[in-house]
Amino acid sequence: MIEALLWGAGLGVGLWALVVYVFPPRPPLRALVDRLHSAPAPPPILTAESDGWALRVGRPFVKPLAALGLPNSKLRNDLAVTGKGIEHHLAEKASLALAGLLLPTVMQVLLVGEDG
Repeated sequence: MIEALLWGAGLGVGLWALVVYVFPPRPPLRALVDRLHSAPAPPPILTAESDGWALRVGRPFVKPLAALGLPNSKLRNDLAVTGKGIEHHLAEKASLALAGLLLPTVMQVLLVGEDG
């Protein structure tokens, strides 16, 4: 008996969800009018063409990395979708790799200098 009730409740909820999916409720007229007269979204703070410190520092490394065949065709397609330039990507990667290599050494010098 309880099993039949649970199956019936599950079927009813499933059919209700299907009907709501196929025939979604209409939004109120006020919401539609507000959407028409609302201000556009503010521009993003950072865009794909933003000129940050990583781009300035890594710019000298773009040509050597490009000569190595970087980035590959799959990454080029991904960059095309995001709207980010290949030079921009290579410059950022080079500068962040340098930061990753130098940061542990700098921190070690700072910590040893404080200890001595």
